[in-house]
Amino acid sequence: MIERFGRAILRIEEEQVLIPMAAPFLEKSLYETSAFPNISDDDQVDSMSQIVANLANAIAQAQQKKIWMKGPIATSLLLQARRRNIDATATAAPAGRPSRQLP
Repeated sequence: MIERFGRAILRIEEEQVLIPMAAPFLEKSLYETSAFPNISDDDQVDSMSQIVANLANAIAQAQQKKIWMKGPIATSLLLQARRRNIDATATAAPAGRPSRQLP
């Protein structure tokens, strides 16, 4: 786990992983991270290391398979999704009222 944690720290230092400035878990996570490996409860460190490692693996696989969208195709899909969202919002029922009458 120490090696995996080291790789996670490198990604954080390279700003490939962002840490929130405020979160319910932040104080405990920072404490465990600063005390690691000399701490018996290292659940936060272990979870963070696994998430960063899995994310890094997923990104590497996606880059190898070239499944990233970019350019006109990505722009077109984003615009279509935005139009659908706007259309859905425009036809939604006002707050507090059902979208259809119940029998």
